[in-house]
Parts: sequence; C-alpha cells; structure tokens
Amino acid sequence: MNIKSITCPNCGAQLNVDENVSRVICEFCGSTVTVEDSRLEGFNREMGSMDAREKVAYEKAKAIDDLISPLCDYPRVLQGKTVLEAQRKNLSGQVTFCEKYGRIVTYVSCGLVSGLFLLALISLRANIVFFIVFAVLSVLSFPALALAFLKYWDNVKQGVQTTSESISAHAKTLNNFSRILEEHKDIVIPQNYRYPKALYFIRDHLRSQEAQTVEQAIYQYEALLRDEQRLAMQHQQVMLQQQQVRMQQQQMNMQQQQLDQMRRMQNNNVPYAGSSTVYVRQEGHSILLHLFLLFFCGIGLFTIPYYTFSKRHYWHL
Repeated sequence: MNIKSITCPNCGAQLNVDENVSRVICEFCGSTVTVEDSRLEGFNREMGSMDAREKVAYEKAKAIDDLISPLCDYPRVLQGKTVLEAQRKNLSGQVTFCEKYGRIVTYVSCGLVSGLFLLALISLRANIVFFIVFAVLSVLSFPALALAFLKYWDNVKQGVQTTSESISAHAKTLNNFSRILEEHKDIVIPQNYRYPKALYFIRDHLRSQEAQTVEQAIYQYEALLRDEQRLAMQHQQVMLQQQQVRMQQQQMNMQQQQLDQMRRMQNNNVPYAGSSTVYVRQEGHSILLHLFLLFFCGIGLFTIPYYTFSKRHYWHL
C-alpha cells in the first residue's frame, strides 16, 4: 500500500492516505477531502506542459509575425532614406547657389545673349526696325527671366521640403522597426532566412505546432528547400530527356525523308544529289548497227539523229 500526504482544504492539516482511495474524512475537522489519482495528476501535469509549450510556440509565432516587416523591409527603407538624403543635399546646394548667385547669373546671361544678338545684327547690317524690335525684346527678357528664375527657385525649395518630409517618414519607420527588433531580440533569425517565404513558413509551423522552436522550424524549412531543389533537378532532367527524344525523332524523320526521296528518284531514274554513289539507268544502241541501217536500208537516217540527241540513250560499239 502506497501512502501519500495531502493537505485538508478546510483546516490545513496534513493527512496521510492511501493513493488508491478517492475520498477521505479529515480526522481533525471531519470534512470530506477528495484525493486525486496519481495518474490523473501526471496527466494534468503533462497537459499543463503541453499547454505551456503551445503557449510559448504561439507567442513566438506572433513575435515572428511582428518581425516579418522589420526584417524584410529594413534594408530597403534604409537604402531609400540614404538616396533621399543625397537628393536633399543636392537640392540644398542648388538653393544655396540660387540665394547667392541666382539673380546675378540670370541678368548676366540675359545681357550676354542680348549683346551677341546685337553684334549679329550689326554684322548683318540689319534695318533699324530690327534694332527697335530687338531692343524691346531685350528689355522684356529681363523680367521674364527673373520670373522664370523665381519659379525654379520655388520648385527647388518645394523639392527640399518634400524630400525632408519623406526622410522623416523613413526615419520614423526605421525607428519603429528598431523598436520591434529590440522587443523581440530573444528571437534570433539567421540572415539567410530574413525574407518573406522563410519567415511565413517559420511562423505558420510554430502556430500549427509542427515545430516547437525556431530552430526546428528552420530545419524543416531547409528540408523543404532540399525537396524543392530535388524536384527542380528531376524536372530539369525530364525536360532534357524529352528534348533528346525530340531531337532523335527529328533525326529519324530526316533520315526517313532522305530514304523516301532516294527511292522516288531511283524509281524515276533521277540521280540522288545527296548520295556519293549515283545509279543511272541508261539504254544503249549499237552504232555499227545503225550505220549498217543507214548505208544499206536508209532507216539509220532517222534513228541516228533521234538517239544522238536523246538524253536517255547512249552509243556503244
């Protein structure tokens, strides 16, 4: 008989009871005390441990869900902020130049262009009307260029302001990412797995209890990558085999076409151009026989010219 010690919930006294007994009466206060089975206690402990592991895994999955955007977008946002800062620096330099030398450069340029046109008119000996028109346009060009310069200056300053606002937004996003990374610094994700596909896989496997830790989820993801790589190689091999079969089929078709063409040409008594050996069927005639017919019978007068110019005949002795 196994004895275990329990505490009375009414008076707090320690009671020594048999573990196989489900209920016992307290000898101090007389209240009935329920005794839990040791197997039930073990089951409860195991369930509690499972619940704890599930809770930890769910918390890790939630943390990784929060880390997906910072881990994936932090380099891109940082690069964008760097580009915007370089752009703002360039625009700020243009604003400084416009503030110091903008008006002077505008008026000097207008004066130089007017002087060049004036010299051109003088060299061409233009009419006085052209000089008057030129003078009016030169006078009007100064305020026109001044307005254009002011418009350009306003656009540059507006660009500096817009770029500064974008930089502030990027900086705010980076600070938010840094705060999230600091909050979950206990979760370490290797650099090779800081992209959406891997992070979603790790999160889903932790949430579905297929993995208890981040390391297990990464190991499962590596197994998935190996399977995908193996399937890709198998698919590539199948494609290569199919290509080889198609090439062999094409070669067989070409050979069959050549054989068919050769048979047709042989049947038509036409030499086959693709072969080195030419078989030509020719019909021959005896020249002595036709000379005899020519001199003694007169028939050779008609047969000799015909067989001489015919391509399918030849003479022999």
